[in-house]
Amino acid sequence: MSFVVSEGMPRRVGDILPGFETWQGPGAGYIAGLRGTSTLTYEQIYRSQPAVYAVVNKILKGLSRLPLLSYQMGEDGESRSAIRAHALPKLIKRPWTKHSDWDLKVEMIFDLLVHGKCLAWKFRPGPGQPPRELWPIPWPDVQPVTDQRGIIGFNIYLGAGVYSISPDDAVYLEMPHGVPPLEPLKRTLTLEEGAIDWQENSLANGVTAKAVFTTKVNVTNKLTMDALRAELMPLYASGPTGRTLAVLGEGSDIKPLAGISAIDLELMTQRKFSREEVCACYDVQPSMLGFESTGQPATYASAKEFARAFYVDTLGPTVTMLESGFNEQLVYCEPMWDGLFLAFDMSALLRPDPEAQARADLMDMQSGTTTINRRMAARNQPPIGDPADPKNPANLPWVAGNGYPLGLAPEHVHPVVEPPAGMAALLNAAILGKSSEPETRG
Repeated sequence: MSFVVSEGMPRRVGDILPGFETWQGPGAGYIAGLRGTSTLTYEQIYRSQPAVYAVVNKILKGLSRLPLLSYQMGEDGESRSAIRAHALPKLIKRPWTKHSDWDLKVEMIFDLLVHGKCLAWKFRPGPGQPPRELWPIPWPDVQPVTDQRGIIGFNIYLGAGVYSISPDDAVYLEMPHGVPPLEPLKRTLTLEEGAIDWQENSLANGVTAKAVFTTKVNVTNKLTMDALRAELMPLYASGPTGRTLAVLGEGSDIKPLAGISAIDLELMTQRKFSREEVCACYDVQPSMLGFESTGQPATYASAKEFARAFYVDTLGPTVTMLESGFNEQLVYCEPMWDGLFLAFDMSALLRPDPEAQARADLMDMQSGTTTINRRMAARNQPPIGDPADPKNPANLPWVAGNGYPLGLAPEHVHPVVEPPAGMAALLNAAILGKSSEPETRG
């Protein structure tokens, strides 16, 4: 007669329920999700999965730190000028009471990265008026209303009330095809959760039976079997206190069983693979988060390249999507805001690196693409002279190679119409290495 002595085995990996709004994870214990469903929500995955938490926060903070500026398009259709004393920049700077543009960007971008969709509710002071407040609504509280034409409205659940708004009163953004990055990661996150559960149970109770108790007595009575099991469990299961004293009867023996380690099951390899898949779906290099699958630390040169790829490949396309969505659904649709548009200031990425910012300013000056006062404004510094004076040199780009502002040549610089007499001879002598002085003979 043999009994397996063990406190428990790893929890079974649960099945994934259909639907991309929620996700059933292993060991979830039927956590109550959205509107009474027994599922694990995307936001709970963000709170429980370290890799998802790290990747989402990396993108979220990188995008939210970029200032969203308001501009006025010039009459020529090419030039633009930043505006500050207007209702649009005031709305972006303070979208709703006691909150800033940082809060607006964080709330909307978080829903976009986690749920694949986000929505902000436009509050107008009156019919036909531009919005005065912009409230981001958590996506779990939003239900799109659709028909054959697409989205025709939104139902918003706030407390016990349900409010219906039209698309004209909402800024609605979504990832490509509305698919959140966590949707294709269902199986990957299931394996990741299973690996964590297995390791946790291995540390607490062992992944296999701790020992087998053998006796020559044939126990067939159920009451006797239950009594023997109850006696063995506290003796040989080795709970949190560690060791126990074994008392064996004549003809009885106990033999330990070898366990299966996490290395044998390749759980650590699976966890590294899971982190890489999370980074791939969010288009972030694992090295940006300290995940090294090769075991080799990143060099300074590779770290700089990863950072550049993060700005260009990860943040760049998302910035374009956000700008297009805000302009089309918040600015262009308002007749009173004709000629205005919003754009992110990407130069803010260099703010923590003064050396890189100075290098970028130098290249901008040499290429003649920005003015001194524009670079001063990007650094939140006061302008030089009158920023509205068209003759102020600080308001004009510098011409590369000439060293003076465009259209304002210094008085000592004279354009050459005809070369002075004898100039050709002097140049020819210099090229040929001959002296222009007359030869003297002794």
